[in-house]
Amino acid sequence: FSDCLIFPTEADKKLKVEDAEKILEESVLTPVEGDKKLFLIGDFSEVNVQTQNKLLKLLEEPPKNVYFLLGATNAHSVLTTVLSRTKKLEIEPFDTIAITKALQRIYGNKYEADALSLCAATSDGNLGKAQNMLEGGYYKTLLDTAFSLCLCPSHHLPTIVKQVGEIKRQKEFLSTLRILFRDGLILKTQGEKAKNNLLLSAEIENVKKLVNAYTIPAFLYAQDAISDAEK
Repeated sequence: FSDCLIFPTEADKKLKVEDAEKILEESVLTPVEGDKKLFLIGDFSEVNVQTQNKLLKLLEEPPKNVYFLLGATNAHSVLTTVLSRTKKLEIEPFDTIAITKALQRIYGNKYEADALSLCAATSDGNLGKAQNMLEGGYYKTLLDTAFSLCLCPSHHLPTIVKQVGEIKRQKEFLSTLRILFRDGLILKTQGEKAKNNLLLSAEIENVKKLVNAYTIPAFLYAQDAISDAEK
């Protein structure tokens, strides 16, 4: 490919309608060298419906020798009309153990083992995301908020829910909730002997509070509810 254009053009920015309009304009221009042009669009699962619809016809009938590579961490929020016009290439994410080991190699003893495990487990198999969580300290805020939500008295729930709704990293927050309920279920069913199997061993006292607050059916229901929320 002589031309490879990457969108969105700024880090941590979502593709917008004006970006889609620029892609439409660029797609009809002749490549500077060679005869092929590639548009690389990152995290298409975060693109809103209006912008996806703006690109729909172009994806269906692109100009000759124009190609699109759409990256997405999941297909839940990608329109079915877009999915029907694309070929799906699934790339297996790294597992939690592999990412944890990579973080250990990169950072050594700079962070606690629990922090590495938590960031790895909430990264959706993406090493870069795990590093951002770790270096930015986001995991601490997510963890504190998750425990506050799960353990707060019912009369405080509306306030906590409002705070949760304002969190920017909602995907990671849901993953953090999943880990809380996972560890709680393990401790509830296996007792103290399961301590070494917990991802949040440093938070054992808070996990014990979860065990006292929730029944086994509640722990199982929570996992299903989180899956629905992610979709």
